[in-house]
Amino acid sequence: MYFLKPLFSILIFLVPCFFTTIKADVINVDSLENILSTVEDSKKASVLNKFSHRLWMVNAEKSIEYAQKAKEFSEKYNQPEETYNALCNLAMAYSKMDTLNLTIKYNKLALNKAYEIGDSMLIARAYFELGTTYTEKGQYEQALKYLLKALQIVEKKYDNGDSLEIIRPLAFITNNVGTLYKRIGNKEKALYYYRLSLNIKSKLGDSAGVANMLNNIGLIYAENSDFNKADDYYDKSISILSKLHDSTGLSETLFNKWELYIKRKHFKKALTYYDSVKIFKPYFNGRTLTIMYANSADLFLMLNKPDKAYPAIKKALEMAKETKILDMITISYRLLSEYYAQISDYKKAYYYQQKYIQLNDSLINSEVTSKLAEMQARYETEKKEKQITILKKNQQLKEAELEKQKSIKFVFLASFILVIIITVLLIGKIKAKQKHRQAELEKRNLENEQKLLRSQMNPHFIFNSLNSIQGFISANDSFKAMGFLSKFGHLIRRILENSRENFITLENEIETLRLYIEMEKLRFKDVFDYEIIVDDNLDTENTFIPPLIIQPFVENAIVHGLSPKGKNGKLTVSFRKKNNNLIIKVTDNGVGREQSSLLKTDTENKHKSLGVKLTRERLTLMGKKAKAAVSFVINDLKDGNNRPVGTEVVITVPQNV
Repeated sequence: MYFLKPLFSILIFLVPCFFTTIKADVINVDSLENILSTVEDSKKASVLNKFSHRLWMVNAEKSIEYAQKAKEFSEKYNQPEETYNALCNLAMAYSKMDTLNLTIKYNKLALNKAYEIGDSMLIARAYFELGTTYTEKGQYEQALKYLLKALQIVEKKYDNGDSLEIIRPLAFITNNVGTLYKRIGNKEKALYYYRLSLNIKSKLGDSAGVANMLNNIGLIYAENSDFNKADDYYDKSISILSKLHDSTGLSETLFNKWELYIKRKHFKKALTYYDSVKIFKPYFNGRTLTIMYANSADLFLMLNKPDKAYPAIKKALEMAKETKILDMITISYRLLSEYYAQISDYKKAYYYQQKYIQLNDSLINSEVTSKLAEMQARYETEKKEKQITILKKNQQLKEAELEKQKSIKFVFLASFILVIIITVLLIGKIKAKQKHRQAELEKRNLENEQKLLRSQMNPHFIFNSLNSIQGFISANDSFKAMGFLSKFGHLIRRILENSRENFITLENEIETLRLYIEMEKLRFKDVFDYEIIVDDNLDTENTFIPPLIIQPFVENAIVHGLSPKGKNGKLTVSFRKKNNNLIIKVTDNGVGREQSSLLKTDTENKHKSLGVKLTRERLTLMGKKAKAAVSFVINDLKDGNNRPVGTEVVITVPQNV
């Protein structure tokens, strides 16, 4: 496996260029401090924002410091546009530090401030930066929503004749839309938007922008294995960037060209380029640097040089864990497995292969299965050989011990008596401590049980989803299987992010639930439609709910209610707030519980009960902790003739839990 070069660092670097007119001069921090000391307080916000903007690429920490000060001065002197600029600078600086959650936080604050100001271009910039950040996080639905909003605003102004003001933003937005389509695997659309952006930047005479787009187009051809075209585009980009003395842009393109040599198995050239790439390490963000170490490790493993590969793998894993980049942690485990296999330590190779498989969010292909079986077989053989050696040694020790048994018996008896005395003393002391610990343990018990039950929900859900993918593969419907797998990958990313939290926002839960229902629609060939209804008075961003509380009931409604019906199914999930409780209803017009139970086997009954059982226990524990009513009720729906027409589940979650 080779690694895709992330474009986020390039994209976010270019964001402010088309929305501001500040020059990115190379500056000295001490000289900035001297300038600042001569400026009136009412003008300091503007000066600080300019300093922050100029520094974010080379000194993110200092950029954050200046932006925070600018925010304070702008709020003190009621300067909303400077507050907006400070929030944007904070978002950019945190993106440089790979802290994407804080980047999103400050981008959203900037968006709110832009609406308060009423400037459409400031609003477009905030949407643009949000879309770019969500692209990096892998939340592509959110990313596309924000990017298209930015594009809509800019295109409207362009249609109104504001071409000089708008053409540059239009170029950058189309670039990022192309990047989004690249991330989700739609290379045709990605190439379309990249070429559109390239044409605009060429007309503007933006040499750096043209070089960037040539680099992006080269990435598309590299992924399509059209290596000659990719190499041609990279060379054109390098030629322009070299004349511009653009070290940042040059580092990105050289990195991609290096990866291209690895893909083409031109290992000698790859090694030569590796030296060039290392020179530009100071310009790489955390993720890029992690990929550099992983790529170099992969290269050395291909050259059968495990000793050189290991330090790079270790560094890649260390950085990936520090920045919590899940896919790079996964890749690092794979590299460790290959490293240990090359040095014939099959036990560790097998161990890291297992860790890789557990984190990998795709199905295990036959090649990986074969390698895994081979490593396990070698490990088992090695284990048996060691056991035989140990048995021989044990036999020799046994014979020697028989000679010493008489003397040992006396020592053993004396030791036994001493142990009894010590044990009696310890038991008295332990009992005294146990009384003190009892209250604390009971207090923590409820919380630990909550975590345990929540941890069981993820494997239960993932197991059901894998069964669905297996069904498509068994039916030889590879196209739908790939579509389902793509949705599954997005859903698993959400589940992994949410699993660390006791509570998530209702907005997050609804988006996760919507993705899951879409997967089930695909699985059951659209035998049902669905509707998610949220009360207008319900603030989904500030309403919190335990993750995966609703999914088991939705699963039962689809699998056991709507699926047997075969057609014209309808699933409705509604959310409303009553007093201080969140009321959730899951309603279906399926065959009903009585008919469903007649159709199911014992295995299906057990399968169904697990998710509902775990949810019931979670709600019970939540109620004990909050000392409030946390429950769900299942109602059988019937028509005027007392015939079943579906099922309704009502879940009550207090908001003080």
